Amino acid sequence: MRQYIDKDVVVAEIEKYKNSFCDKNGYLENSETNGLAYDTLCELENSIDTLKMKEVDLEKEFDKCCENYPFDDEWDVYIARRFFKLGYQKAQKGE
Repeated sequence: MRQYIDKDVVVAEIEKYKNSFCDKNGYLENSETNGLAYDTLCELENSIDTLKMKEVDLEKEFDKCCENYPFDDEWDVYIARRFFKLGYQKAQKGE
């Protein structure tokens, strides 16, 4: 099963590590190693921004998932679709 990590959480962690290389005024501490690590974290953060999210057709996924389920009426279908969508969104967020 695929697992998803919230992009904002990853970026926040990178920011935390970037800040650890700075002094209390926010300036990069004078060290070649700190500079290289900071630059690497900046490049990593920039590459994360270029990642694309996969679009999913929830109607198609719902139909595949529930094609053999006998719904009694339209209200049942509506409720099932609603909870399917909510569950999928939660799975995408990793909750």
